[in-house]
Amino acid sequence: MSRATSASALAFLFQWTAVHSIAFTIAAAIDFGLVAYVNALPFSFLSFFLLLAIAGAISGLCIGGVEIWLLRSLIPKQGKEWLLATIISTSLGVIFGGLLVAGILEIDTEIMTPLAYLIPAAFGMSIGAAVGTAQWFMLRQRVRRAANWILATLAGRSLGWSAAIGFAIATIDSSISTGTTREFVLNAASSGAIGGTFYGVLTGFCLLQFKVYKV
Repeated sequence: MSRATSASALAFLFQWTAVHSIAFTIAAAIDFGLVAYVNALPFSFLSFFLLLAIAGAISGLCIGGVEIWLLRSLIPKQGKEWLLATIISTSLGVIFGGLLVAGILEIDTEIMTPLAYLIPAAFGMSIGAAVGTAQWFMLRQRVRRAANWILATLAGRSLGWSAAIGFAIATIDSSISTGTTREFVLNAASSGAIGGTFYGVLTGFCLLQFKVYKV
């Protein structure tokens, strides 16, 4: 990634951002379709926990899958480990973030109050911390200052979720309770594309700054 020419760096950044936008779109559509289904069922903590775990695993699979394809030259022998680490860490991050959001909503149930605007950022940061740390263990063997990756994923997920939820609130026509599942999923997919773009730009730029160890 280091010393890349301007043209190749721009091409990589565009590709990295595009595939993340697509991956986030697919993951959001599947995950929020699952949310709409579970929302129709009687609430239980177990179903809520399993929903978070499964949604996180699906997101990790979609995002980790495109990352190992683009990073095959950087981690040629660790593709499977990267994918597995991304799936597990995303699932854990979503679980923790979901519980954190539930706690915030217990404190402040008015969704449009100032405290509520911290929800997507806090949720994204929990995922970014988990994913960034898990992937850092592999990156540190290949690049210098790999710890910057944790900061990039933190920022990318936090801003990505904030932008996605902001877009959803601005464009959604109906709530889960009154709108159709199709409308809800389409809005979630569009929001996922926005979030994936933010995440792709920030993490892609970080990758371009890395200096690879010579082996």
